[in-house]
Amino acid sequence: MSNRYSLISKTTNIPFKNYRKHFVSIALPKKGGHFADKINIFVDKIDVFDKKLDYKNTVTTYKDKDGNIIGKIFDFANRDLICRIYNHIFYKNIIGIEKIKSKEIREYRLPRKLLKHFCKKQKNRKYGLWNLEKIETHHVSENSYIKDKIHSLTRILNLRDKQTSTHTIIEFPHTKRNILGFKMGKTNKKLLQFDVDKNNWKVIEGSQITQNVEFPQKDPYLPYRILGLNDFIIPITKLMIKKRGLSDMKIGIGYYNETLKNGKKTSAHFKPWAGKIEYNIAHKRQSKIEITNTSRHETEHAWQYYLDSRSGTPHGNWGKMIQKKFGDLSQEPELKKVADAYKKSIANYVSYEENEIEYFKSLIERLAREAGENESKIYEASGYEIRSDFPHIPYEVL
Repeated sequence: MSNRYSLISKTTNIPFKNYRKHFVSIALPKKGGHFADKINIFVDKIDVFDKKLDYKNTVTTYKDKDGNIIGKIFDFANRDLICRIYNHIFYKNIIGIEKIKSKEIREYRLPRKLLKHFCKKQKNRKYGLWNLEKIETHHVSENSYIKDKIHSLTRILNLRDKQTSTHTIIEFPHTKRNILGFKMGKTNKKLLQFDVDKNNWKVIEGSQITQNVEFPQKDPYLPYRILGLNDFIIPITKLMIKKRGLSDMKIGIGYYNETLKNGKKTSAHFKPWAGKIEYNIAHKRQSKIEITNTSRHETEHAWQYYLDSRSGTPHGNWGKMIQKKFGDLSQEPELKKVADAYKKSIANYVSYEENEIEYFKSLIERLAREAGENESKIYEASGYEIRSDFPHIPYEVL
């Protein structure tokens, strides 16, 4: 059996407005300034019976106005469709000396039998038919003095599997230099790989593979380290809820979009009437340390309103559920004392938008700030080993 590939056509820089009706993807580009390149390939397949079958395959690349790839579609005959979404980010390490260009690639798969169904639903943005298969992020760092490029990679596989996923970090060999900048040969490849149990977010014992690095034994956050910033939000919030002892209190996690009248953007909030921690999608998150801080901060607010509900002030349906399920605090005098202080602070609460100074003075805000800052310090300190082993991956994402 043999395969022969032949290029039959290649069209580049098609204005997206002229190509929109042909678009099949997990995410539509923004209007204006986007282009598409389309390549058609024939595969001539000759089977054992000398029967010739021709298959037409298409690769379509979508680019932004600067020529950066933002998406690719692989439409190969008799195969599932593959969609890759690209996200480009720039970082600076070591006080700006090292510049890092990161490229995240999210790969989705659409079963071919569902293609017609997807196209019918496209106007309603029904992208739930696509399955996220893997996330791969390439970090290419360049030292402004030496000009060497260092390639590091993080990858998460088996994302469709509900039980486990495989997490990998690699630093590829690169030129090794002494303190004066003279070449000293090549470095060795570094590899750290492990499987994560998605049910409890723990590293599966015996799954660890290492090469030229030691496995971090005392990092409770290791299963979360190579998630993307947005992918990190929900798992870390669930962990904070669990650590605060609120797992059985039906606390939801969601998002909102808000810009205050003064132009500022809050990071997140806890909605006591709904029992929900929500993150502002208008706020640009800078690092996992920041997200850890925020998630722990809002979880502390959930704890405060939990006690307030049990002390006789339920806020909406969630508070009523808490009151009914856990009862009052008449038999818990120490908690009642704490709850009374929270109740007074909640009753006199002043929002950030109303008065920043009074907001920061608030007891419940002060305690939530302390909880968030302490947790973020633990997260940062626990990652010392992995950041030391892979120093060319941006500090913000590990």
